[in-house]
Amino acid sequence: PLFAASDTSFIGDLIRIAGGVNVVQTANPYPQVGRERLIVANPAVYLTAFAGAAPQIRRADPLPAPLDTLRAAKQGRVFA
Repeated sequence: PLFAASDTSFIGDLIRIAGGVNVVQTANPYPQVGRERLIVANPAVYLTAFAGAAPQIRRADPLPAPLDTLRAAKQGRVFA
């Protein structure tokens, strides 16, 4: 399953402060979201985090299908 940081989370606040718009807008700060929802939202930037991630921001590995069809993936704007 995929989990997201919504606009009501701390990470959502950081996205807003940086001038971005969070495509996950819900009262739940960390909801589980389906791939279909992300494909419909088609974000320009995709941020990912995982256990053992590097302390600095870097380009992430390519997204698996069908997420590789996202605008962010096509434009190389997937970051970890």
